Amino acid sequence: MFSQCRAIRLFALMSVTGIAALAGTYHSATFTGNLSPGSANVQAPFNSVISQSGAVGGSFVFDDQLVPAAGTGYANVFFSDFPDIVNIPNATAFYLNLGGGIAFDLGSAVVEPAAIQSAAIQYKDGSFHGFFFVSDFMFQGSPYELNMQGTLFAISPIVGGYATLQNRVTGSLNSSLTNVQSFVPTQPADSTVPEPGSYVLLGTGLAGLAVVARMRRQRVSTLIG
Repeated sequence: MFSQCRAIRLFALMSVTGIAALAGTYHSATFTGNLSPGSANVQAPFNSVISQSGAVGGSFVFDDQLVPAAGTGYANVFFSDFPDIVNIPNATAFYLNLGGGIAFDLGSAVVEPAAIQSAAIQYKDGSFHGFFFVSDFMFQGSPYELNMQGTLFAISPIVGGYATLQNRVTGSLNSSLTNVQSFVPTQPADSTVPEPGSYVLLGTGLAGLAVVARMRRQRVSTLIG
């Protein structure tokens, strides 16, 4: 009797809940790079925590369906265009580590007045070519801006609300990727309103529960009598 009752409960539950399908097909990958050599490319105050020619690296997720075709030149694919981006944590979608505790993720990106996040994967003729990424941050009490354009990046002071051209750190990324593997975002529960047919199935399940309960009471009465 218990198994029958449990089956009816499961049937009723399955009729009104579900898992929303993902809209994209994704892969994750890691990338590497280096800070530029020479003391002029890693200046104070950053030279207290990172060194010239030091290794940098990170990881990101990309949507296979949004990768441009070969021969299309330069193209930026914004992370905000991923149909499932809300189901991908910021540090998983994009992460960059420059060393010395200086790191950035997707949530670090500047959001422009038009609500456009300054974070995109850059492609050249359909192949990975770095990122477009802008992030304002504080370091040792002063404001700075990280600006990535393709495979090149630089950190410069912010003065009067604007980034200057006085780079304190420069570096570059390699255009080759490693550890490319399939990635599946967390699938959200389907929050849509059930179809009318689902209510019919639910009613059927509830009716079944009532029948089972009545049969159980009758069986108990017979045994007692």
